[in-house]
Amino acid sequence: MKRYFALVIISTLFFMGCEKQETETLKNADLIIGTWINPIYLDSTFTLKSSKAIDVENYGITFNANNTLTEHKNSGWCGTPPVSYAEFEGNWELSDSILSISVAYWGGMANYKWKIISINDSTIEIYSIQEDYHMEERD
Repeated sequence: MKRYFALVIISTLFFMGCEKQETETLKNADLIIGTWINPIYLDSTFTLKSSKAIDVENYGITFNANNTLTEHKNSGWCGTPPVSYAEFEGNWELSDSILSISVAYWGGMANYKWKIISINDSTIEIYSIQEDYHMEERD
C-alpha cells in the first residue's frame, strides 16, 4: 500500500512538473503609450491615471512609441516638501506583462522591473517587482 501511494504521489508530481507553463500576455499593451500621473500606492502596487500632460508639481511618466520614456520625478535626494521635480530620460521594454525600465535619476541610473496587472484607457495598475538605483561616483 505504501509503495502504491508513493507511486501515485511521484506520478502526480512528475506530470504537474511537465505541464506547459502559459505565459501571461497583456491585453491592450499598446495602451501603455502616453502619459501617466497621480500615483496611488498600496504596498508594492500602485495605480496611475492617464493624462494629456505631466503635472509639473507631481510624479508622472510618459512612454513613447519608440521605447523611450520621460520620467518626471524628484530632482534631488531630499523628499521632504517642497519637492523639486525634473524630467529624466530613459528606455522601456515590455515582455508579456513585465515592464523593464532603465532611466536616469538625480544620482545616477535606475532600473525598474514592473508587472502590469491591468491597463485600460484611463488607468494602469502596476506591481513593483524590483527597483535598483546605481549611484554615479563623483570626484
